[in-house]
Amino acid sequence: MSDPPPKKRPRRAAAVLLGLGLPALAEAMLRVLNVAPPDTPLRELYYRPPPVFVREGEVLRTSVHARKYFLDQSFPAAKAPGTLRIFVAGGSVAMGFPLESIYGPAQLLKAGLDALDPGRSHEVINAGGFGYNSSRVERVAKEIAQYQPDAIIVMTGHNEFLGKRFFHEAGRAGPLYRLRLYRLLAGLISAARGEEDDVQWEGHVVNARERKLVLADFARNLGRIAEACEKSGVKLILVTCPANIQDFRPYGPSCMPREDQEKIEREMDRKDGDRESVQHKLRQRKERCPDDAVVSYEEALLVFRQEGGGLNRKGQALAANALFQRACDDDAIPVRALAASNEQVLEMAWQLRAALADPAAIFNDRRIGSLPLVDPRLFFDHCHLKQPGQELLAYEMIRVLADAGLIPAGADWRSEVRQAWKVIDSSIAKRDLAESYYRIGYESGVNMGRVFRGLDYAGRALELDPAHVKARMLMERLKPLAAGRYRMTGD
Repeated sequence: MSDPPPKKRPRRAAAVLLGLGLPALAEAMLRVLNVAPPDTPLRELYYRPPPVFVREGEVLRTSVHARKYFLDQSFPAAKAPGTLRIFVAGGSVAMGFPLESIYGPAQLLKAGLDALDPGRSHEVINAGGFGYNSSRVERVAKEIAQYQPDAIIVMTGHNEFLGKRFFHEAGRAGPLYRLRLYRLLAGLISAARGEEDDVQWEGHVVNARERKLVLADFARNLGRIAEACEKSGVKLILVTCPANIQDFRPYGPSCMPREDQEKIEREMDRKDGDRESVQHKLRQRKERCPDDAVVSYEEALLVFRQEGGGLNRKGQALAANALFQRACDDDAIPVRALAASNEQVLEMAWQLRAALADPAAIFNDRRIGSLPLVDPRLFFDHCHLKQPGQELLAYEMIRVLADAGLIPAGADWRSEVRQAWKVIDSSIAKRDLAESYYRIGYESGVNMGRVFRGLDYAGRALELDPAHVKARMLMERLKPLAAGRYRMTGD
């Protein structure tokens, strides 16, 4: 084939350069404009959810779309003069699940404020979304900051690893994923497929790189929430997330088969059990799997239960607690807030001089007898709170609001608040409480795979309401799964 005429060669060269130059120019422009940054998951690049609240006449009400994740509630679109309006935003713990409509933190907060300052009107709006991570909470915070709040209470951290938000960074796309143009197109395709529209449970093993990326994104989201509040002149209150590290086994897979875990726990549960044999087995596992969360959890149980060993009971409890926390933090499928995420909340509050409620520290400072351990009696499961836990959380929120000067609180304010809560507690219908136990039973037994815990709560639901058909069906569903299994600690 003969060479092209000399005059056509520059044109072809120019076409090639133009073909290469346009994508490079587009990439440069995207970087200048900070479009499709690599620190944002694809699913969240173009996530534009419908508003949580929409106007209906003179009120703002939870939108039909949002009712899948938020409580159906309404409040005046125009805040009345003198009214104190507070939003509580975050995930299901901030929402108060499974007691959100009968004894959740927003409800307790409203009753407490009315008791402490009866001459003023108080609005406490529950803006907690079931399964919401900090990226979604950020968008909620930006929305509700427009609704004339005096304060926004943000409690987030438990749902950060709920979905495969950083699966590309975890190794599937390689260096190509860093290109803005590639991310722009891939994100548009993801949005067109509707992949970002729903909260999705995608339990998956999280590697060290993904952990680092998620925690960095968590810190950025807290910063963006703070910026939105500052821009709107709204008081921001950040809240740490307490987690049940003692009474909930690690959720992810382990190098130790379940049958071996059962053998170890059977031995520890026996009064005359061979603790030295258990210690030897755990030491062997630790050598093979030094970062295995289940091994750390079993070690914590052994330390807490052993007698002697050169530690007094307080030192023993502290040593066990450190191992329980490590088991939580090393969980291959993290379903609880990590110590690192709570530390980021503390650091962010200090940097921004934001108000801070630290229930994680308070829950961790509770005593079982005289021992400093997280009290599992405060939790339904890995993070959701029973009534005493809801009260502790609401107490801490009220304390911070008082310290910020938003509400008055005398020396005996806790007693005043407690009296108001007793009125709510005494008015709860048994059938409503039974429904809450059924829902947490389903969440624990079916969604989380903790069969024995699910059976316990289904049974409690039936005690409160023997006619609760769904609770009975749940019992029948879970009983065959529990047959022949040994109930280990934290199940």
